[in-house]
Amino acid sequence: NFGCEINIISRSTNYCFGTQTFLVSNLISGSKTFSYSSSDFVSIVVENLFSGFINTYTFTISRSELPVELTTFTASVLEHNVELIWETATEVNNYGFEVERKYQESSIKNSDASTSLSMTVVPSGDEGWETLAFVEGHGNSNSPKYYSFTDKSIEASGQYLYRLKQIDIDGTFEYSDAVEVNFGAPEDFVLNQNYPNPFNPTTSIQFTIPLDSRVRLSVFNVLGEEVAELVNQNFAAGYHSVDFNGSKLNSGIYFYKLEANNFMQIRKMMLVK
Repeated sequence: NFGCEINIISRSTNYCFGTQTFLVSNLISGSKTFSYSSSDFVSIVVENLFSGFINTYTFTISRSELPVELTTFTASVLEHNVELIWETATEVNNYGFEVERKYQESSIKNSDASTSLSMTVVPSGDEGWETLAFVEGHGNSNSPKYYSFTDKSIEASGQYLYRLKQIDIDGTFEYSDAVEVNFGAPEDFVLNQNYPNPFNPTTSIQFTIPLDSRVRLSVFNVLGEEVAELVNQNFAAGYHSVDFNGSKLNSGIYFYKLEANNFMQIRKMMLVK
């Protein structure tokens, strides 16, 4: 789109006089080249590159890369979560970051895989990615800024890729390279304490299993009566979470029991209304 910034000559004409302003829309990356004809008494100034009395000129407008300099982006396994940490050196109009994850089958075979971490930088393909969260940026900054995000939603062991979608205030965006972590299977059967506890009316129960198993998770009252069966199905080795809704139960102490293969564990929880 072409338009006049000012009109310094008053006369009936189809020409645009004064300083020329060139508006370029939808230029996300790359460049665009324009040719323009003017009368010989119009002075053209484009980014101080040239000026003069000319009839026709051609110029190119290019959009620079997004104005965020990402200096580090790492991923590490902490217990059964993955912690992402990244740093920027400078930011201009940085709206923020979407954190994305992609799952790949694991090649881990060793028994102590739960402690292993393999992190490499790989290209970011476009298929199979899911958005986990949005982390707000600092807008404009010429000093280092630090960011972090903890992925607590991993259930199956395997290889996971993480990448950042950096979004500018004007909606333009670009992706970082992806980092890869090896998330190994746990070594033991574990039933974790529910959270929150006490709760009203919902709580989350997490458990881990070191091999593919038939899992039954049930809830009992203080009389030993079963009041709910939360799951009774096959689960892959890994970390799992089940939500329990006690809205139909009275306040009090309840017990939940995990049964998998030859493993059994019981924990106590409290419903307070």
